[in-house]
Amino acid sequence: MTARPASAEPWRDTDVIDQRAARFGQGFTGLVAPAGVLLGWPLLWALMSLQLLAGVTLGRRTCLPCLLYFGLVQPRFGEGPLENARPPRLANKIGVVVLGSSAAAWWLGAEGVGTGLAA
Repeated sequence: MTARPASAEPWRDTDVIDQRAARFGQGFTGLVAPAGVLLGWPLLWALMSLQLLAGVTLGRRTCLPCLLYFGLVQPRFGEGPLENARPPRLANKIGVVVLGSSAAAWWLGAEGVGTGLAA
């Protein structure tokens, strides 16, 4: 299967995003947060929060799920439909707050609150 060339450059065209890239990032977060809940590792929430923060503030080149998707997945399967990047960016900002708060609550002794937020 030959992938068609992307119509949006993922590192420069930051006003749009491949729909599948946004879902890939959400899936990545959706695996890490519950893993922290199941394993009792609030460090996973803190690391995911920092990862989301880096992607939102410093750009896609610092976002691990973005690097994986745009470096490995998109070249093999091609670009998905493009969408406005603002809703996924807002979701990432919310993720920074919720996952960061989860880790902070856990480390401040409110383990139930931290686990509940992360779940």
